[in-house]
Amino acid sequence: MELLFDLLVEFILEGSVEVLGSKKAPLALRIAAAVVLVAVFLGLIVFFFAIGITDKNPVMLVLAVVFLLVFVVLIRKFGKKIKER
Repeated sequence: MELLFDLLVEFILEGSVEVLGSKKAPLALRIAAAVVLVAVFLGLIVFFFAIGITDKNPVMLVLAVVFLLVFVVLIRKFGKKIKER
């Protein structure tokens, strides 16, 4: 079961990243891939915040803040790359 879940997540995330970098893929598919990646990142951030708050675990809160900062930096970097086109 764990292997199946791992393969499924790997295909979805790697496929989304590959589609985002491809100019040959239709725009609707690239937008859907971006939405999937954003949803996964935000889901992880919210999950770590929730675990950190409910368990009063500062390590999880720090991890959530780090993920949030990385997410913001990646979004800004991607936004600048789009504006250059």
